[in-house]
Amino acid sequence: MDLNLPSMGETEDAATTKGLSQSEQQAQERNIQMVQDIEDNERNHQQWEKHLVTLAIFVAIVLLNVYRGSQSKPSIFGVKSCSVFDWGGIAAYLVFCVFLTYRSIAQQQHEQELKREFGHGLTHSEITFKGWQLFKLLFFSFSGGLVSGALGMGGGSVFNPLLLSFGVPPQVSSATGSYMIIFSTGASTLTYILNDMMDLSYGIWAGCFCIMGSILGMLLLDMIIKILDRQSP
Repeated sequence: MDLNLPSMGETEDAATTKGLSQSEQQAQERNIQMVQDIEDNERNHQQWEKHLVTLAIFVAIVLLNVYRGSQSKPSIFGVKSCSVFDWGGIAAYLVFCVFLTYRSIAQQQHEQELKREFGHGLTHSEITFKGWQLFKLLFFSFSGGLVSGALGMGGGSVFNPLLLSFGVPPQVSSATGSYMIIFSTGASTLTYILNDMMDLSYGIWAGCFCIMGSILGMLLLDMIIKILDRQSP
C-alpha cells in the first residue's frame, strides 16, 4: 500500500515547520518506510520472522519429545520419566515458549503503534495487543491448547471461535486456525514417527484422502460464499 510519502524537500519543510531536528526527521522517515514494509509483507504473506517463531516452537516440541523419550522408545539421553532432568527439560521448554511469546507480542505492539501513528495498515477486525484483548487472547489460547492437548481435540474447535469473538472475519479465522494446526499436528506426527508409534503406510494413505477432502471443501466453501455474497455460509 502506497503511503503517498512527501518528497525530501517537502519533508524538510514539514520538519522545519514542526520543529523537528534532522535526526528526528530521519527517524520519522525510517518509521514510514517500516510501515510500508510491514504492509507489503502482510499483503504478500512474507512475514518470515513470524514464520520462524512458529517453526522454532515446532522444533522445540520435537526436541523435547526426543529428549524425554516415550514408553515405546526410551530417551536417547537416558532421561527417566518424572526425574529432575525430565522436569528440567519441560521447564526449559516453557521458558522458551514464554520468551518467544513475549518477544512476538512486543514486536506486534510496535508494529501496531507505527500503524496508528501514520494512520495506515490497521483494520477494524485487527486484534489489539494490549489490555483486556491481550489478556483474553493469552488466557484462552493457553487454556484452549491445554484442553485440546489433554483431550485430543482439534485446535480449530478452540481457536476459531476465539478469533471470531475478537471480530476476525470467518475466512481469516479459519485460515489462521489451519496455519497453527500445521505446526502442532506436524510436530506430533514427527514425534510419533521418531518413536516408532505410527503406521506410516496407513498414515500416508489416510493423509492423501484428507488433503483431497480439505482442498475440495475449501473450494466448495469459497464457491458458496461467492454465491451468497457474504463472509460465511
